[in-house]
Amino acid sequence: MELRDLRYFEVLASELNFGRAANALHLTQPALSLAVARLERQVGCALFQRTHQGVNLTAAGSVLLAETQGLHYTLERACTLARRASEGDLGSLTIGFLDSAVFDVLPSALSAFQALHPGVDLTLRQRSSSELIALVERGGLDAAFVRPDIPRTDIEMRVLLREDTVAVISRDHHLADTPQLRVAQLAEERFVFIEREFAPTIYARWMELCAAALFAPQITAYVGSAPVLIELVAQNIGIGFAARSWVRRDDRVVALPLSDVQMDMAIALAYRPDRMSTACENFIDLMLAHFEQDGRRPAGSAGSSALVAGGAGSAATERTTPRLQLRSAPSRAETA
Repeated sequence: MELRDLRYFEVLASELNFGRAANALHLTQPALSLAVARLERQVGCALFQRTHQGVNLTAAGSVLLAETQGLHYTLERACTLARRASEGDLGSLTIGFLDSAVFDVLPSALSAFQALHPGVDLTLRQRSSSELIALVERGGLDAAFVRPDIPRTDIEMRVLLREDTVAVISRDHHLADTPQLRVAQLAEERFVFIEREFAPTIYARWMELCAAALFAPQITAYVGSAPVLIELVAQNIGIGFAARSWVRRDDRVVALPLSDVQMDMAIALAYRPDRMSTACENFIDLMLAHFEQDGRRPAGSAGSSALVAGGAGSAATERTTPRLQLRSAPSRAETA
């Protein structure tokens, strides 16, 4: 049974006249008659009773009309939706994110995508960076915002932005009005640190910052997320290290540049190129374009997680690796 024959049947059932129905369908009357006869053969009974004035529906024709009315429109809609899905404008994506992405990356990224692809349903899952990478690898996530610290063979990681590490302190802290700090000036302070198990690379970098300034940090609180770290700092429980975006939306804390250290914190988009739907391709393309247009995305993919110490001559390496550069950090005696 052809879909067009059902459409011809519906129009004839509405007009009850072969001439008017043929004109409405842009057909000749013989072509319409052949189509109706073909449909009657397939159904196995007469659908119309011919009269001198036109046609009337038989009892069988009335039943068929009631059961099939609008069917071709439903099928056309199904075909349209299928085409939209093949173009990535319809479907669903599961996107992972690490906690610190909520400060800056996630809000702008999701609003940009949903504005262009409202037919794609997004489900978000928050985990640690290592868990997110493992989920992407296993196919549990379509893509994830992660730290580009653990290279994987099957996963592409594209850096979206890099931010300098700053010292974050309560606005009531005695150092709050200091234009910039040396790390060694923080030797006697109490610290809030991200727990090693949640962010092992960040924990190691922060410990190395302190070691380079010749002190071991007095850690008064270990936390599992960046928002909790900022909250404890705001309550003056300790100071911390952070990316600048963590501080931007909380006026209870202050971000102070570190004059003797340059260490960036990157967020990358991780995905499996061999397992991407069209909707996922659209999401990734838009994320890369969005952050490049915003002026914050460096070129290229994420590189090694090694900390690189060096001077101006290491600029080429710095573009693809997290960096730790010491700028003649003084001894504790010099800052006392």
